[in-house]
Amino acid sequence: MKKTNSGSKNIFFILGFLLIAVVLIVVCYLMRDTLETSEEPTEPGYISDSEIPVTDTGVKETSGKTEQTDAETEAVVQTIPHISPKKLVCSEAGTEVSDIAVVLNKETNKTHKMDLKDFALNGDTIDSFTFSFHAEDGVSYLGLVKGGYGISVDNVCPIATDDNWYQCPEDFSVSADGSYGEITWKIPDEIKDYITFSTGKLLFGYWWSDVDSIVLDRVVCNKKTVREIPVDGEKTLELHREIKTAEPENKLTIPVSDLISEEDTLQCVTLRFEAADVISSMTGRFGVSTLSVHNGFYNEKNMVCSSGKNTVELTWIIPESLQKNIDRSGNIEFTLNKCSLESISAASVYAQYSNNG
Repeated sequence: MKKTNSGSKNIFFILGFLLIAVVLIVVCYLMRDTLETSEEPTEPGYISDSEIPVTDTGVKETSGKTEQTDAETEAVVQTIPHISPKKLVCSEAGTEVSDIAVVLNKETNKTHKMDLKDFALNGDTIDSFTFSFHAEDGVSYLGLVKGGYGISVDNVCPIATDDNWYQCPEDFSVSADGSYGEITWKIPDEIKDYITFSTGKLLFGYWWSDVDSIVLDRVVCNKKTVREIPVDGEKTLELHREIKTAEPENKLTIPVSDLISEEDTLQCVTLRFEAADVISSMTGRFGVSTLSVHNGFYNEKNMVCSSGKNTVELTWIIPESLQKNIDRSGNIEFTLNKCSLESISAASVYAQYSNNG
């Protein structure tokens, strides 16, 4: 009987051990599933935001690229500069250099050279020069006057007669019926594109006449000026003001503030003149008040034009070096120096301007 009881106890012990083992295995399996479902899934190569390194400037680095913070994005915002539309303008008035008063003698001082930059600038096209002269004593008849011309050109000019020079191969010959004379030199087409304005010279030579000496009075450069200028706006003012060649009625004054505002830059001014008869010739000069240059006022060289009509337009393209120095509280002026008529009417003024940005 004792052996039977001992065997029964052993069987129960083994069965209890197996039951506990099974329970432990089930519990471990359930705990493993719980841990796997609680973890956050990640994609290959994913790095959480907290793990991204930050540079000293506050820029986060991700995959070799930089990402700016909001503060830095605001700091790099730039203002796009204003660009004005461009427009071509043309002026066909001549430029006059007067009061030269150089005495030329057919035996000694035969030639006189002048700076080309006083007549024209790079980009201009010169059609001709007109030279005016008179007998030195002011009364003697000149008779047949002979002389010559020359002008500076680039060495690549196909018909240059010397280094950087073109001498007209034919002397001029003109009859002067009195003590005054005038001659026009038409510039050959072959040299027009090779004239050197900034450092070049214009030569007038006197070889012969019935007097020993003449005085070169004035030279007019007949040219065409074409410029590309920035234009944001334009304004036309009706004037209808009479001006005469005699002082003080030969001056026309227009306030700069009537044409542009403080934020604008004056680029070009065109005056339109009218008359009852044909305006065959006219000479005048533009000017403008300045802030800190030219002693407070700038005078342009005399402009010369001719017309077979009773209307004339003179266009002044403002030099770029002058534009920022114009006094907007000052005036634009036009002075009528010579005219084929005693009086004409300044009908209107047309201004073109750009915005300062």
